[in-house]
Amino acid sequence: MARVPGVALVIDDKELRPRFDGQCYRDVAELQLRPPLPEPRVIVFRGDARNAIQVDAESVAVLGWAMQARRRPVLLVYDELARAADDGEWRDGVEKIPAAFGQGRAVGISSLWGTQSPQDVPRAAIEQSSYLLVFRLDGLGLNLLKRRNYVLDDRLAQVIRSLPGDELPPAERGHFVLLRRGRAWDGLIYRYGAL
Repeated sequence: MARVPGVALVIDDKELRPRFDGQCYRDVAELQLRPPLPEPRVIVFRGDARNAIQVDAESVAVLGWAMQARRRPVLLVYDELARAADDGEWRDGVEKIPAAFGQGRAVGISSLWGTQSPQDVPRAAIEQSSYLLVFRLDGLGLNLLKRRNYVLDDRLAQVIRSLPGDELPPAERGHFVLLRRGRAWDGLIYRYGAL
């Protein structure tokens, strides 16, 4: 049997211009009205930033599970996962997002997420993530990473606090450290290219 190609479902609704390349849709309802082309296999949900209308992350996760049921591998990308939570708990009605973290890997669903407020993200999302890419961070977010055994010493905490950030022009940003829970930091500062 031929292998079905995977698809990435990306929530990218924070800015007026997309930050991810792919086929853009306002929401899942628009995707159902206007099916995607075979390529690229990246579907970007944009919401409506001009009118402050965000994408419902749970509806995207539901779509991912439906695609997985047809044996299609899925990568769910949440640009701001904290929006699906309140005070570190999943919001009422959010069921498929936590299921993707808990059971997704076994059935072909992967999750990639970002947040500016890791203290607001449910524990399961952090603990089910193999790696954390941590950009400049301090306060509650850094304290959470210490408590969860990702930041093992004060030297690493100081490095994270001092990473370059928004004081640099956008083309020069992107410095981060790579962390795994309970493991020593590799001593490296990485950088991705400008978007």
